[in-house]
Amino acid sequence: YEWLMLPENFRFAPLTANTKTRQHLLPKAGVVWSPLENTTVRMGFAESVGGASFDQSFQLEPTQVAGFNQAYRSLIPESLVGANAGEEFTTYGISLEQKFLSRTYLAIEGGLLESRVDREAGSFVQTALGGPFVGSLTEQLRFRERFMAASLHQLLGRNWAFGATYRVSHAELKDNFSEVSDAAGAAFSFAPRRTYSGTMQTLDLHAIWQHPSGFFGQLSGAWTRQSLGDVLTATDGDDFWQSNVMGGYRFAKRRATITVGILNLTDQDYQLSPINLHRETPRDRTFYAKFTFQF
Repeated sequence: YEWLMLPENFRFAPLTANTKTRQHLLPKAGVVWSPLENTTVRMGFAESVGGASFDQSFQLEPTQVAGFNQAYRSLIPESLVGANAGEEFTTYGISLEQKFLSRTYLAIEGGLLESRVDREAGSFVQTALGGPFVGSLTEQLRFRERFMAASLHQLLGRNWAFGATYRVSHAELKDNFSEVSDAAGAAFSFAPRRTYSGTMQTLDLHAIWQHPSGFFGQLSGAWTRQSLGDVLTATDGDDFWQSNVMGGYRFAKRRATITVGILNLTDQDYQLSPINLHRETPRDRTFYAKFTFQF
């Protein structure tokens, strides 16, 4: 259970000095079940809520439920509709993981991410009594993303490992100013109701070589393709490959690891809409170095 008190509108001018309170009951449940020796099924459900401004970057509860992430600063893309406060999140996830005697590992996963928030946007109101007066409009934001993923990994001998992961997701964001009619919006060239959507596919391939002496190397490639809905047709999405190469050395008992490499080896830039959740990768050829140690 969480109780929040936050500013009513401190981002969208004209601003107000009012505050509002919100109360949330946030159930969570996770199951990890192994019906067979080499088979694991994971299921997770969680509801959570974000804070306001700087508080959005902190999480006091566990970040995962049954291995599914439940900690987000924001699911609703801030670069499309601005930052939010008191955003609610719901996470559903299910995964099947199987290990075969051939040293092959297969995983299939699916899930649903939902987010919702009602916020106040400052406005000026003209009435029969005069004006304009400072007022506000309620904006309802509803986000949903469905995803599925499958991964296959294979160990070969003592030194080699190969893997492939395919993921597809479809996201939709509905933006609704419920107090503004379509006719009033058209009169002022304002769209009170918008639906943003996008479908993204990714394919990650990698090969890893490691030697008992501690030396290792990795070559990976990632393909990404995004198709966007009508509201986002100003940007066409993208379709591109990126590749990375890394190598390094692990000390005895993995007390320390040195890794160096080049990310985005082909210097491939990209243009992706934030409507789909995705990993941010380098836009230019980037030198990478990392040193980790344990004590």
